[in-house]
This record gives sequence, structure tokens and C-alpha cells, in this order.
Amino acid sequence: MSVAETYPVASPAYAPRRVSSADRGGAARISRLIQRIYAERGGVRVVDLGGSAEAWDLIDPEVLVACRVHVTLIGARAGEGDLSLFSSVAGGVEGSVAFEDNAFDLVCSDGAIERRGEWSLVERFAREIRRLAPRYHVRAPYQWAPVLPGRAPFSHWLPEGARARAAGGDLGSAMRRVQGVRPLDRAQMRWLFPDAELLTNRAFGLPVEIVAVRG
Repeated sequence: MSVAETYPVASPAYAPRRVSSADRGGAARISRLIQRIYAERGGVRVVDLGGSAEAWDLIDPEVLVACRVHVTLIGARAGEGDLSLFSSVAGGVEGSVAFEDNAFDLVCSDGAIERRGEWSLVERFAREIRRLAPRYHVRAPYQWAPVLPGRAPFSHWLPEGARARAAGGDLGSAMRRVQGVRPLDRAQMRWLFPDAELLTNRAFGLPVEIVAVRG
């Protein structure tokens, strides 16, 4: 399976959105991780699974330059980003052999792990995150949040068939879309990332995301 197949670009359902307090909080945590790694190593190799160069606009560019950060984007193009800071890996490269264990210092992933589909693929994605670097920052939508981005309130709690019918259009395609997105709960994130600290992002006091951080 290619890297592009393993780490596909986010679908239109997760298209660019307004910057939230969770986005800003995540950027602040990543910035601190970068500075900590730079103090130890004198440079920082980051791999972003499913992200984009534009998503890094929330990180102070002076920090990225001063800490000699290079970000490898897997499953997305570098776009208009500074090529001295970004490179990208597209399809055709086998994900299991493209990079050695701990080839990077930090893995970042936002809005990707929940899009693996069946549970075995979610587990494989988590293993890859833990294999690629000793530190990571992974955000996932929380299964028991009453509202998730781009969805009607409570709709993700409905049975699969009901969600597919509500999505409209061809039922087969709708079922594949529904089964392709899996919000996670704390027990699942703990299983996937047993060596991480689990944080909760909130909106209006309600939990909306779980973040696994190892740093």
C-alpha cells in the first residue's frame, strides 16, 4: 500500500475551517515541543501525517527558522509553503519502507487517525506514529462530543444506516463515507497511545477533541 493510500489527503468534509481555540492550543504545544527538541538536538525533523504547509501558519515562523525545523508532509503537497521548511511525499512510496524507525523527532497529525476506516487500520496508523518518532502530537474528534465539525448535533451517535441515509445520494457511497470516519473515545486513544498524555480540547465547555501528546 502506498503512502498516499495509507495517509490520504483530508477529504472535503475536513476542508480548511476557522481557526479555533483548539487549533491555537495545539500550535502552542507543538511550538514548545519543537523548542525542547531543538535544545537537545540542534534541529528538528517533523513529519506531518495528512497535514498541509498552510496548517503550519499558526506556528511562529521565527520559531521554525530559529529551531531549524524541517517538516515532511505525507499525503499532501507542500503547496506554496517555504521549500526550505517543507517537503512532501506523495503516492508510489511504500509507507512501511519509506522511513526507518525514529526517522523523525516529532510526528504531528490532526484530523487523520479517525479517517482510517476499520479498527485494524486505525491501530496500524497509531503504530506508525509511534514508530516514526519518539514524540508526537495527535488530535482526534471525541466520540461523545455532542457536536462535531461539519455535522448536525448528535448525528454521529446514530446507527450507521441512519447516518448514511441522512447523508443522501447513493447509499453505497454514503455507507463507505460513514464507515470511513471513526471519532474516538478516551479508552480507544489510551489503547492506541499507551505512553501518551491525553488532553481534552473543549468548546463552550464541552469536550470536542482528544489529544495524545508524548514529549
